[in-house]
Amino acid sequence: MLFYYFVFDLVFHLLYRSRGIGTENVPKKGGLFLASNHTSVMDVIIIPYFGLGRFSWRRFRNPGKEELFKNPIASLIIRSTGAFPVKRRSRDVSAMKKIIDIAKNDVIVIFPEGTRNKGNELLPGSPGLGRLIHEAKVPVVPTYVINARHAWHKGKLLPNFFQKMYVVFGKPLELDNYFQQEGSKAIYREIVKNLMEEIAKLKEEHKELEKPVNPETPQSEPSGNASPEDPAK
Repeated sequence: MLFYYFVFDLVFHLLYRSRGIGTENVPKKGGLFLASNHTSVMDVIIIPYFGLGRFSWRRFRNPGKEELFKNPIASLIIRSTGAFPVKRRSRDVSAMKKIIDIAKNDVIVIFPEGTRNKGNELLPGSPGLGRLIHEAKVPVVPTYVINARHAWHKGKLLPNFFQKMYVVFGKPLELDNYFQQEGSKAIYREIVKNLMEEIAKLKEEHKELEKPVNPETPQSEPSGNASPEDPAK
């Protein structure tokens, strides 16, 4: 893990001149969710790098779609970054339980939009994520990544170095009231609504840092990050 942080330190500080904002809002111990917008494959690395601190020994994990792990070599590389396989768009109950169990002790990067966003506006959050949060009952830190999509464009062999990126961390959500209530579709939706509103606030508060995308670009596309089918439907 220390080797990877050394590489990330070189990449994000020297090549991209990136920085984290509001890192003091991330709890220093225990399990938690870093819940962020999703625009680039770089999100799963840059979020925990700034959220956990330079050269941190804390473990971070992120669910990735099952297909990415079929190649043994690719699987080894992906797993080394904290990823674990999840079936996309299936009622993978075991995967849900695994995410909840991991969240009790480790940091998990999750993307409530459920897909990689190619547009300027946030996509609606998935109520299924609300169930995960409700059952895990750990802190949830709203997170907003800025300009990652411009740092490595989809389809490009090499990244666009020196494109400055930012990762903004808000204060953990106030969810005790929801956690004290029995889980329901309405509760799950309220949790996700609350989360997306806080992410939207981070976006608005730091809009001067953001480089916009072509307004004609489609809003979303399939992502390597995965979660089980929405259990709240």
